[in-house]
Amino acid sequence: MQRLILILFIASELCYYLLIAQTGVVEYFSSNLFLIAPLPIGGVIGSLLVSYIKIDFRNKISLFLIIQLIMSFLYPNFNMLTLFILGFAVGSMAPLIINEIKKTTLLELGLALSISYVTGTLLFNYEVEQRGIIAIILTTITLIASRFLPKTKMIEKSNQNFPLLIMVLWVFLDSALFESLSRDTTISIWRDGYT
Repeated sequence: MQRLILILFIASELCYYLLIAQTGVVEYFSSNLFLIAPLPIGGVIGSLLVSYIKIDFRNKISLFLIIQLIMSFLYPNFNMLTLFILGFAVGSMAPLIINEIKKTTLLELGLALSISYVTGTLLFNYEVEQRGIIAIILTTITLIASRFLPKTKMIEKSNQNFPLLIMVLWVFLDSALFESLSRDTTISIWRDGYT
């Protein structure tokens, strides 16, 4: 059961990245880099500083997910400060998610990515202004699942690089695909019912 919770935890947070932080915010602000700059800046700062926050690992996950949940209630009406805070929370979660990914098998990682991708594809047609409820639900699922994560030891170093490499490759390809398709209105694979 804990392995399924781990899969759900990873899948729902990755789906949040995809539908809210990656395509939702970018599309809402019409890809204006000046307006959305606080999001990636906060993300980079959060991912760099998360290791310096000295609280229990589970509490660290809960802290950033609670911040993410609060920001989800504000979606999509962000200003520069709230975009930075959202970026900081999402960026801080990235190394924590990677730590949990290291505990998965290749099959579990594949299942988590599949769930995330299928859910993201099915929900992509929602107008970006109406994705607030999706943001709240995905963050709530991740937050609840985080309280029941397995406490297994890390997989040995030689075995953990392969799933992590696949994860990095998937994130790169997924980002490129969703960014391209969400920005180009002439290529409307999902919007015209070709889900």
